[in-house]
Amino acid sequence: MLTMSFTKKSAVVLIGVSCIGKTAFMKKFVSKHPEFKEISYDDCSQQATFQLKKYDEDTSDEHMLINVEKLLRKHKNDNIIIDGLLVNVIVRAPLFEVLRKVYGYEIHVVYFTSQYAEK
Repeated sequence: MLTMSFTKKSAVVLIGVSCIGKTAFMKKFVSKHPEFKEISYDDCSQQATFQLKKYDEDTSDEHMLINVEKLLRKHKNDNIIIDGLLVNVIVRAPLFEVLRKVYGYEIHVVYFTSQYAEK
């Protein structure tokens, strides 16, 4: 995956449990494919937490998804790689549908079943 060539507008979605190496993989991947822009669910979740404290609301999932949508719109013409810790079974299908139908991405999924070790 680190040395693949991408011919269409692509979205690489990283899926795996916390601390398995998705972020390390993403950083290495982007160093080899600088045309890809990073979208981190962790960053979106942290922004949502800040927004909740700022506005004293209790809608963290909504705020996180709004932040993800803002980044998708910002990078709509770019190749993207999504660090998808929170891309669980419930949101995976809708996310893939939006990426494909709304933004026209070809989707590549990387499932982490064991710890990623940088080489």
